[in-house]
Amino acid sequence: MTITASSPIHPAPRRRGGRDAGRATGRDAGHPDPAGDAGPPPLRLTRRGRIVVVLALVLLSLGVLSAGRQAVSAVRDDRPATVQVTVRPGDTLWSIAADITPKGRDVRITVAQIRALNGLHGGTVRAGDTLRLPRR
Repeated sequence: MTITASSPIHPAPRRRGGRDAGRATGRDAGHPDPAGDAGPPPLRLTRRGRIVVVLALVLLSLGVLSAGRQAVSAVRDDRPATVQVTVRPGDTLWSIAADITPKGRDVRITVAQIRALNGLHGGTVRAGDTLRLPRR
């Protein structure tokens, strides 16, 4: 047994017979039928058109990703360069900051930067700790 799928068959609309068949009369004369005049047909893309749309979307996506990468790399370049040091016996956060702070600058700002770079909550460091310091 073979089953075939087919679309339903719609009968053609019937016309009224007689002399006036096919002619608009009365109040319909000069007025288009609202159901029959649906406007322009829907947009249909050919195979080539679909390929062009897909390529345009791919190129747009690549452009957005490229712009995002450039923005991220610009943020990375704005970060201060750091150098790592190991805390020696007798060193304090203040003494380390004072050693790298340029003359005339506030040591408290350098201490705050060191704390931020290393995630320190207090001002205590121990011998053997490794700290990242802003490069001057």
